[in-house]
Amino acid sequence: MGQCVQCLKIYIFPSKERLLDYSEPKNFSFEANKLSKAASNGDIETVQNLVVEVTTISINEKDEFGCTALYRAVENNHLPVARLLLELNANPNEPTRAGKTCLHAAAENGNTEMCFLLLNNGASMNATLPSSSWTPLHLAIQKNQFQVCELLLQQGALQTQSPLLSHNTPHNENTNSSHSSHHHQLGILHNLHLPRLSHARTLSNGSSASENSSVSASPMLHNGQNSASLTVGPMSSPMILACSLGLTDIVSLLLKYGANMFEKDLVTGMNGLMVAAETGHDETVFYILANTNLTPSEQERFVNEQCELSHHWSSLHFATSKGQASVLQVLLQYGANINLRDSTGKTALHYASLRGYPECVRILIEFGADVTIKDDDDKVALDLATETLQYHHIQIQFKRSLKKRQEMLKAAMYNREYSSTSSFTIPIITVDSNITSSPVKNNSPNFKIYR
Repeated sequence: MGQCVQCLKIYIFPSKERLLDYSEPKNFSFEANKLSKAASNGDIETVQNLVVEVTTISINEKDEFGCTALYRAVENNHLPVARLLLELNANPNEPTRAGKTCLHAAAENGNTEMCFLLLNNGASMNATLPSSSWTPLHLAIQKNQFQVCELLLQQGALQTQSPLLSHNTPHNENTNSSHSSHHHQLGILHNLHLPRLSHARTLSNGSSASENSSVSASPMLHNGQNSASLTVGPMSSPMILACSLGLTDIVSLLLKYGANMFEKDLVTGMNGLMVAAETGHDETVFYILANTNLTPSEQERFVNEQCELSHHWSSLHFATSKGQASVLQVLLQYGANINLRDSTGKTALHYASLRGYPECVRILIEFGADVTIKDDDDKVALDLATETLQYHHIQIQFKRSLKKRQEMLKAAMYNREYSSTSSFTIPIITVDSNITSSPVKNNSPNFKIYR
């Protein structure tokens, strides 16, 4: 009875894949279904008997779901059956009805031996899925199959990418004119023992992340949630995909085999650093910035590059907009312009206040964010906090962080360790609890700067 109910569920409430499989006319034979089932079960004797004895059957004929026997063998990791079918001239590049090839399935499963067998028998690494234009390398990255990625890259997977997927865009050279003075202030704050990243900056094989990117890496275990769908489109390159998933070992591997870390997503216009920053993968952000091999000025341009398709946001804007506090620390330590404005005049501090992220507010203020900058609507960062439910917490965080920063700056002036090397004047900021640049429902602090 239970089996009958299960069958009714299958046919009355078909899955999306089943609907897709039945969307085209049935063009299969009973023998093809039998061969496909035997291959799925790894029954090598039945497969051999069917191919030899049944003269009407074709080795590349598809079953009722649009899959060849070879695909079924690969999908279910039956290596001996796949080897037999390939010896009998089965086509490894014959796609399923959904457009998936055998190499796609093997890469997704992480079956390195199967991938090697298919590649030796003419499987194409450049085959793409109709729905997303993803190659086998993309699927291997998506499933974090490190060894398969390494095999595909050794065989030249990056060189066989389609022109659309390997599109490279030079990084933006626009920088904020006030960045030099900000950078000096940032240097002062760095030496005041501000909070640093607490977790170890090492790859899973124990090597330091600051070592050359050609160091061999091993697979990482990732238990975090997958947030890549927010930033990865159907035309994303392997590098963008790996950054979005926070797969630092695979990012290292891609760089070793010549991937371009400056390339941008064709849909979103974001580079790998922006994607990793938005999705909160601080280790990946650190690794990219530590292995750019750029001059200081080039590194400064790279970390402050702005996305033309997203309101000219920088990596700092993307990280702040999602509340990625640990990423902010990495970006700021590598020279991100804390007061860089987007196309609406907003800084990262504006978005930290607007989105209600007290921890991001704390980090930005303690690293020297200018709390008096107004956006195009003539609002300072704290004004935007009135639009969130976190207004009270943001207001308190502003007061605490400004007080702490004032103490640190006074200590720096007292020690005079850095004042002798520059004529830069350190602003001392006080808090007045009555006035803001625009009326708000509660009293909020106004910031007066004295030099």
